[in-house]
Amino acid sequence: MEPYHSLGEAMEANKDAVVQSMAEGLEKARTENYALFADSAELDYAVSRQPCDLKTVGRLFWQTGFGLFLPKDSPYVVEFNRAILRAEEQGVTGELDHKWIKSQECGGSDQSVLGSKVIDLEDMLRVFVLVYGGMGIAFLTLVGEFIYVTPRKKVN
Repeated sequence: MEPYHSLGEAMEANKDAVVQSMAEGLEKARTENYALFADSAELDYAVSRQPCDLKTVGRLFWQTGFGLFLPKDSPYVVEFNRAILRAEEQGVTGELDHKWIKSQECGGSDQSVLGSKVIDLEDMLRVFVLVYGGMGIAFLTLVGEFIYVTPRKKVN
Protein backbone atom coordinates (compact mmCIF):
# COMPACT_ATOMS: atom_id res chain seq x y z
CA MET A 1 0.00 0.00 0.00
CA GLU A 2 3.04 2.30 0.30
CA PRO A 3 3.06 3.54 -3.32
CA TYR A 4 -0.61 4.48 -3.03
CA HIS A 5 -0.03 6.28 0.26
CA SER A 6 2.85 8.30 -1.21
CA LEU A 7 0.80 9.02 -4.32
CA GLY A 8 -2.09 10.23 -2.17
CA GLU A 9 0.20 12.53 -0.19
CA ALA A 10 1.71 13.97 -3.38
CA MET A 11 -1.74 14.61 -4.83
CA GLU A 12 -2.92 16.18 -1.57
CA ALA A 13 0.10 18.51 -1.55
CA ASN A 14 -0.57 19.57 -5.16
CA LYS A 15 -4.32 20.12 -5.17
CA ASP A 16 -3.91 23.07 -7.51
CA ALA A 17 -2.61 20.67 -10.20
CA VAL A 18 -5.86 18.68 -10.34
CA VAL A 19 -7.64 19.18 -13.66
CA GLN A 20 -11.38 19.42 -14.23
CA SER A 21 -11.57 17.53 -17.54
CA MET A 22 -9.77 14.94 -19.60
CA ALA A 23 -9.07 17.52 -22.33
CA GLU A 24 -7.41 19.83 -19.80
CA GLY A 25 -5.32 16.94 -18.44
CA LEU A 26 -4.20 15.89 -21.92
CA GLU A 27 -3.21 19.47 -22.75
CA LYS A 28 -1.19 19.78 -19.53
CA ALA A 29 0.50 16.42 -20.22
CA ARG A 30 1.46 17.64 -23.69
CA THR A 31 2.77 21.05 -22.65
CA GLU A 32 3.99 20.68 -19.06
CA ASN A 33 5.78 18.26 -16.77
CA TYR A 34 2.47 16.64 -15.83
CA ALA A 35 1.26 13.08 -15.26
CA LEU A 36 -2.40 12.33 -15.88
CA PHE A 37 -4.24 9.57 -14.02
CA ALA A 38 -7.35 8.46 -15.89
CA ASP A 39 -9.34 5.47 -17.05
CA SER A 40 -7.14 3.16 -19.15
CA ALA A 41 -9.66 3.07 -22.02
CA GLU A 42 -9.62 6.87 -22.23
CA LEU A 43 -5.81 6.91 -22.09
CA ASP A 44 -5.56 4.23 -24.80
CA TYR A 45 -7.93 6.26 -26.95
CA ALA A 46 -5.92 9.46 -26.47
CA VAL A 47 -2.48 7.97 -27.14
CA SER A 48 -3.61 6.23 -30.34
CA ARG A 49 -4.87 9.48 -31.92
CA GLN A 50 -3.05 12.40 -33.54
CA PRO A 51 -0.72 14.15 -32.73
CA CYS A 52 0.78 10.87 -31.37
CA ASP A 53 2.81 12.63 -28.70
CA LEU A 54 1.61 10.78 -25.59
CA LYS A 55 2.40 7.44 -24.03
CA THR A 56 0.84 5.53 -21.16
CA VAL A 57 3.20 3.96 -18.65
CA GLY A 58 2.94 1.77 -15.59
CA ARG A 59 0.61 -1.03 -14.76
CA LEU A 60 -3.13 -0.97 -14.29
CA PHE A 61 -4.33 -0.13 -10.80
CA TRP A 62 -7.13 -2.64 -11.24
CA GLN A 63 -8.56 -4.58 -14.13
CA THR A 64 -12.07 -3.48 -15.03
CA GLY A 65 -14.43 -4.11 -17.86
CA PHE A 66 -17.56 -2.60 -19.26
CA GLY A 67 -21.03 -3.55 -18.13
CA LEU A 68 -24.69 -2.89 -18.69
CA PHE A 69 -27.36 -1.82 -16.25
CA LEU A 70 -30.54 -3.86 -16.15
CA PRO A 71 -33.42 -3.67 -13.72
CA LYS A 72 -33.10 -5.93 -10.68
CA ASP A 73 -34.55 -9.42 -11.37
CA SER A 74 -34.65 -8.69 -15.11
CA PRO A 75 -35.44 -11.76 -17.25
CA TYR A 76 -32.76 -10.61 -19.73
CA VAL A 77 -29.75 -10.97 -17.40
CA VAL A 78 -28.96 -14.54 -18.47
CA GLU A 79 -29.34 -13.71 -22.17
CA PHE A 80 -27.10 -10.65 -21.93
CA ASN A 81 -24.48 -12.66 -20.01
CA ARG A 82 -24.50 -15.35 -22.69
CA ALA A 83 -24.27 -12.80 -25.51
CA ILE A 84 -21.37 -10.98 -23.85
CA LEU A 85 -19.49 -14.24 -23.20
CA ARG A 86 -20.10 -15.37 -26.78
CA ALA A 87 -18.83 -12.02 -28.12
CA GLU A 88 -15.73 -12.28 -25.90
CA GLU A 89 -15.03 -15.87 -27.01
CA GLN A 90 -15.40 -14.96 -30.69
CA GLY A 91 -13.08 -11.97 -30.35
CA VAL A 92 -15.78 -9.41 -31.12
CA THR A 93 -15.03 -7.32 -28.03
CA GLY A 94 -11.32 -7.25 -28.92
CA GLU A 95 -12.14 -6.11 -32.44
CA LEU A 96 -14.41 -3.35 -31.11
CA ASP A 97 -11.71 -2.25 -28.67
CA HIS A 98 -9.16 -2.16 -31.49
CA LYS A 99 -11.53 -0.27 -33.80
CA TRP A 100 -12.91 2.33 -31.41
CA ILE A 101 -10.33 2.68 -28.62
CA LYS A 102 -6.92 1.85 -30.11
CA SER A 103 -6.88 3.32 -33.61
CA GLN A 104 -4.03 3.01 -36.08
CA GLU A 105 -3.63 6.79 -36.56
CA CYS A 106 -0.20 6.77 -34.96
CA GLY A 107 1.49 4.60 -37.54
CA GLY A 108 0.12 1.34 -36.16
CA SER A 109 2.52 1.33 -33.23
CA ASP A 110 0.95 0.78 -29.87
CA GLN A 111 1.81 3.84 -27.78
CA SER A 112 0.43 2.17 -24.66
CA VAL A 113 2.35 -0.13 -22.36
CA LEU A 114 -0.73 -1.03 -20.37
CA GLY A 115 -1.54 -4.15 -22.34
CA SER A 116 -0.82 -7.61 -21.05
CA LYS A 117 -0.25 -10.87 -22.85
CA VAL A 118 -2.08 -14.00 -21.89
CA ILE A 119 0.22 -16.96 -21.31
CA ASP A 120 -0.52 -19.55 -23.96
CA LEU A 121 0.39 -23.22 -24.37
CA GLU A 122 3.58 -22.44 -26.28
CA ASP A 123 4.86 -20.24 -23.42
CA MET A 124 4.13 -22.99 -20.90
CA LEU A 125 5.88 -25.55 -23.14
CA ARG A 126 9.02 -23.42 -23.02
CA VAL A 127 8.90 -23.42 -19.23
CA PHE A 128 8.57 -27.21 -19.11
CA VAL A 129 11.40 -27.68 -21.64
CA LEU A 130 13.62 -25.42 -19.55
CA VAL A 131 12.79 -27.17 -16.27
CA TYR A 132 13.03 -30.73 -17.62
CA GLY A 133 16.11 -29.84 -19.70
CA GLY A 134 17.80 -28.57 -16.53
CA MET A 135 16.81 -31.72 -14.67
CA GLY A 136 18.20 -33.84 -17.53
CA ILE A 137 21.52 -31.98 -17.52
CA ALA A 138 21.72 -32.31 -13.73
CA PHE A 139 21.02 -36.06 -13.98
CA LEU A 140 23.69 -36.52 -16.67
CA THR A 141 26.16 -34.56 -14.53
CA LEU A 142 25.35 -36.80 -11.55
CA VAL A 143 25.85 -39.97 -13.62
CA GLY A 144 29.11 -38.61 -15.06
CA GLU A 145 30.37 -37.72 -11.61
CA PHE A 146 29.42 -41.16 -10.30
CA ILE A 147 31.26 -42.87 -13.19
CA TYR A 148 34.31 -40.63 -12.75
CA VAL A 149 34.56 -40.80 -8.92
CA THR A 150 33.60 -44.46 -8.21
CA PRO A 151 36.65 -46.20 -9.79
CA ARG A 152 39.03 -43.78 -8.04
CA LYS A 153 37.77 -44.43 -4.52
CA LYS A 154 40.08 -46.51 -2.42
CA VAL A 155 38.44 -49.21 -0.40
CA ASN A 156 40.01 -49.62 3.08
